[in-house]
Amino acid sequence: MKRLTIIILACISMLCIATVALAVAPAPKDPVEMKFPADGNKYAPIMFVHHDRHLAVEGSCATCHHKWDGASAVTGCSVEGCHSDVSKENKKNPESYDSAFHSRTAPNSCVNCHTVTLKADPASKAPKKCNDCHTKKNG
Repeated sequence: MKRLTIIILACISMLCIATVALAVAPAPKDPVEMKFPADGNKYAPIMFVHHDRHLAVEGSCATCHHKWDGASAVTGCSVEGCHSDVSKENKKNPESYDSAFHSRTAPNSCVNCHTVTLKADPASKAPKKCNDCHTKKNG
């Protein structure tokens, strides 16, 4: 009973937040190409889609785009003052580009969000393994 109450409250919260998020700014309809700036062309770009599950995230767009003011254009993650450190030696630092997506503890990283989602719903289609998102570049 307690679990059901928590699930219902979470769903209601997500619906309220999604309503606000959709009223704030429209997300891109086309996939956004995301490419690690220093990968040496080892991997193909990730074609990120802002689908309904991403748009329903608590805190809306600002959860992932945490430096966004809600009005100006959204910039890439590797801009100065956000996650501009692309070095391998600092990849665990919160300011690193790698950490923006792969931190297991940051509330706005892909890996942490997918881990939380999969714990709550093991049947979720959230990517589970590295190669669910990252594919080797052909040729």
